Amino acid sequence: MRCLLPTAFLLALCAAVACGGDDFTSDDGNGDGDDGDDSGSGAGSSGPPTCSDVCDTRAELGCAGDTRPECESECTYYKTLVRWCDDIAHSLEACLGAEPSESFGCDVPGPLGIRDGVCQAERDALVSCWYEGPPEGLPPEVNGLCETVCGNMGELLCKPPTCVDDCLGTLEPTKSCDGIYAAWLDCAANQPTEAWHCTGESPDPSACGEYAALIAACMIEG
Repeated sequence: MRCLLPTAFLLALCAAVACGGDDFTSDDGNGDGDDGDDSGSGAGSSGPPTCSDVCDTRAELGCAGDTRPECESECTYYKTLVRWCDDIAHSLEACLGAEPSESFGCDVPGPLGIRDGVCQAERDALVSCWYEGPPEGLPPEVNGLCETVCGNMGELLCKPPTCVDDCLGTLEPTKSCDGIYAAWLDCAANQPTEAWHCTGESPDPSACGEYAALIAACMIEG
């Protein structure tokens, strides 16, 4: 199992994708930044703790500049970053939601200011799922994304002639970082041809930068 992302990388990733900011608020206009899964949570609820509970606890710290919508938006963003890691992400969410305020810090770097060692097993499991896929393996439909993504690249000069074969090779279960590459594909498959451009010698969509950054971090750690 891989270790947690380095602090310096997490800070860079948060800066690059406006971590916890308005970009990750929900589209429902209610300003709570969550995905609706937290209904019925909180005091008196019989369900597992949720992002709402995590942010209730963090609010006890009274950190300068913190807002409840930003906290819930950030929590939800990381919880839903890779769709096939949902169950593992919910386990981490439940663990964090049961922690006291002392488990967080106003000046602790990284998502939600979680202190070192807090819910460590759950955090490691989530990062491992991001990087290498869930324990049961990546969804079978992932391989089909290669043809979609290569088709979306259109006629870019930097598109390799062996695009689909290269893509499928990267998804081999024996390859390191195949999980986060698959997550990038899952995002890139939804990017239209006009969104693609060449970055150096590589095709690159306008979106999906957070997944590309995680691929780089995974390769460095590997």
